[in-house]
Amino acid sequence: MDRDRLVKLLGLYFDEGLTEETKQELERMLLASPQARELFWQKAKMHSMLRQQGQESWGSEQGSANPSSQKQSPPADTSDVFSGAVDRDHHPTLVSLREHPNAEERGVISKNTLTRVVTLLLAASVLIAVGLQFYSSQRSQIQVAEQQATGDVPRYRQRNVSETEQWVALLRKAVDVHWIDADSAPNLGEPMPPRRIQFESGLIEIQTTSGALMVLEGPADLEIISDMEVRCRQGRFRVDVPPPAEGFLVHAPFVKVVDRGTAFAMNINPNEETEVHVIDGLVELVSPTDTDSMRELRKGDSVSVASAGAYRDIPSQSNSFPSESQIRSRSRGANVVRKLAWQRRRDALTEHPDCLVYFDFSRSELGETVLTNHAVHAEKVADGTIVGCNRAQGRWPGKEAIEFKSMSDRIRFSLPGVHTTLTCITSVRLDALDTSISSLLTSDGDLVGDFRWWIAPESADSARLSFERRERSLRSEVQAYPSSPVFRRSQLGTWVQLAFVWDGEQGTVRQYVNGNLVSNEPIRSFGLDHARMLRLDKVEIGNSSLIGGSYDAPVRNFNGRMDEFAIFGSALNPQELLAYYDLAKVSWSNTAEDNRWSESANWSLGILPAQHDVVRVDRSDREKLIVTDETIGNLKAIHIGTARGEKGEMDILGGTITATVNSNSYTRVGVAGGDGVVKQFDGDVTVNALQIGLDKESQGNYEMSGGKLLLMRGVKLSSSSLEVGSQQGVGSFEISAGSLESRAGVTLGYGDGVGTFRVRGSDASKIRIGSFGSFDGFWVQNTGSTLATLIDDRGVSTIFIDEVGNDGGGDVTFADGALLDVGFVGESQVGSWDVMKWDGKLNDHGLRFAEGVDQSVWSFQFVDTDSSGDPDTLRVTAAR
Repeated sequence: MDRDRLVKLLGLYFDEGLTEETKQELERMLLASPQARELFWQKAKMHSMLRQQGQESWGSEQGSANPSSQKQSPPADTSDVFSGAVDRDHHPTLVSLREHPNAEERGVISKNTLTRVVTLLLAASVLIAVGLQFYSSQRSQIQVAEQQATGDVPRYRQRNVSETEQWVALLRKAVDVHWIDADSAPNLGEPMPPRRIQFESGLIEIQTTSGALMVLEGPADLEIISDMEVRCRQGRFRVDVPPPAEGFLVHAPFVKVVDRGTAFAMNINPNEETEVHVIDGLVELVSPTDTDSMRELRKGDSVSVASAGAYRDIPSQSNSFPSESQIRSRSRGANVVRKLAWQRRRDALTEHPDCLVYFDFSRSELGETVLTNHAVHAEKVADGTIVGCNRAQGRWPGKEAIEFKSMSDRIRFSLPGVHTTLTCITSVRLDALDTSISSLLTSDGDLVGDFRWWIAPESADSARLSFERRERSLRSEVQAYPSSPVFRRSQLGTWVQLAFVWDGEQGTVRQYVNGNLVSNEPIRSFGLDHARMLRLDKVEIGNSSLIGGSYDAPVRNFNGRMDEFAIFGSALNPQELLAYYDLAKVSWSNTAEDNRWSESANWSLGILPAQHDVVRVDRSDREKLIVTDETIGNLKAIHIGTARGEKGEMDILGGTITATVNSNSYTRVGVAGGDGVVKQFDGDVTVNALQIGLDKESQGNYEMSGGKLLLMRGVKLSSSSLEVGSQQGVGSFEISAGSLESRAGVTLGYGDGVGTFRVRGSDASKIRIGSFGSFDGFWVQNTGSTLATLIDDRGVSTIFIDEVGNDGGGDVTFADGALLDVGFVGESQVGSWDVMKWDGKLNDHGLRFAEGVDQSVWSFQFVDTDSSGDPDTLRVTAAR
């Protein structure tokens, strides 16, 4: 029996991917081998257990392509079939097969009977697959609060995925993750089809549908091929494999690892040896080029693989790899930080002068049915009244929420008067799309200006966010403002922040998901005064029966949870909405118009940045951020120019800035398509690492003409303290005075980016790469990236690449096509100048002058200045 082939066929079968030819092949294998039938039983049982867990944990089925007004439970007859058709301890035919593993050959049963058994097995698996489909829609709820509290959650986006696409894995957790491309990063809790996952740092936990559980530490590059097969190009990870996933395959450089139960770990670095450590059970190592070169490893065994088939025993380090308990521990710590950030924002919201209603869903001293309105400046607003509803856990442990299940569950309150502008923000977890409408907020319904805000299914797999306003009293005329489809059924059970902004002054109605705009439409009939206003005389949150007069509305049943709700009497801007969604990020607004860091009004929601915050700056020119004499720290990171179409600018005139509290967080100038500029004239700046022009369509510039800049760590993916031009971004670093010191190296043009490092004149007091701490410095300059030097009348400041500890290091690498640009500040001169000196080795693959350099005047040489026999200096010469 070809076990690997059988495992692949079974995976295809349960994912409904068999062709007629492969189906016949699977049937032949099941007929021929009792071991094959045993493996089929194991996988079938696993799928059945998953279905049962989905039933017990998550309640009723999610609905169908034609949603009804009632919640539906999984068909009872399906459970009956499960309990009979695949219960091998009681089913007489399967008992016979177990007792007579070679029954066909011994004449106990005929081939026709065995064929019918196989058919029965396959038919049962169809029903199991139905259960798995149910499970896939519900599985995203598992530990959602913990997941979303701990990840660097990507901004909301709609994935264009075919409804027939099969999912093979689930992203269960993500802690302090920095995705290489946030726009394409997987959503927490959402089932994933085969795909590639790349991130710089942090921890993630992935489980395949076969049950294999992987904990992966960045920098990492993992491709999920199927529920039984992955390819890892980089990363440290542990895999725990239950019996149904036996045979789980990992492709790595130089080796394939086949699990035979139950746990192993791997350390994979590009261009280095691949390590395999067996924690428990047995694995098989197979060369990717020579299938005869196989080796078995058992518990406690560890090997390093330098090339195909070249195995070298090494000491076991299995305890050093990330584990499920480790990710849980880090999740708890991240939850604490997130809760503190939320509390600060909650306090700011309740103090906001325009806040009319704020419910945090905490228990009230006035009784179980009272929902306290915490808006400090609200007038004439009573507390909310809870009708039905149960208490539940919110976005993280300890955060309370209200759960809406039955059609009578709702919250009622009143907000008298009419409102020209209104902003509503709420955090919800939608658990089902089982009616035509999932109502979020509904006003009375029979007067002009009454409205409703809801989630409306678009198809069996997607739904829209929609806002509707009554245009005529006691008639059914309404104006609808729907978004494009923004919800997928596979996202059920995940927390999202929703918002609408009714701006009667500007004549627009906007809707947001997770701080990102999903619809923006002009208010129709805007010229009429009555078209500007909204009414909230009677309001219901969640399920609603407010239909008013002849206002014909279908059932509006919200099935899910809500753990925060706020209404403002003004139109919050997009930056404020995004600031409240990204709890760990504080956005610069310059509302006070004085450019001062220390003025709280200059920050979105009036919140000054504090420890553990990420500062985000997307204002420029007259709105830019200016740091003078402040002492700032200890932040998580500073991001300047953070989104496509946004430009951020920061001037540092003095003071002290520290952003090192989280070792995995880096300061970034130009990220996610943004344009960032930092000008440092003075002051002391200390950050973990600095990335300039981080990714596609991003541009970043850091100009240093004074002060001190200390880079404390290395970006994990490239190991550099300074990355200029990464992942198709464009970046530039220039120093003309002050001092630059780093712990690790410099990389120009990482991942197809383009970077420039420019030294202007001779006034920089220090440019030392790798001089801080115990790491070695290095210089890596990739194709198309530029080292530029401008010489003044006293020469030029030299770049030093330091080696620490006399153990090798301090190397310099110029790729083929790396560029050298030279020129003068002021008058032309004749002479030679040392541009760079290094302690280690030179790897020159083709450094050349940049276009525009007059090579009849200029030349460069690699010079041996210490008589070691190896070049240690890059020297440029001007002949005339």
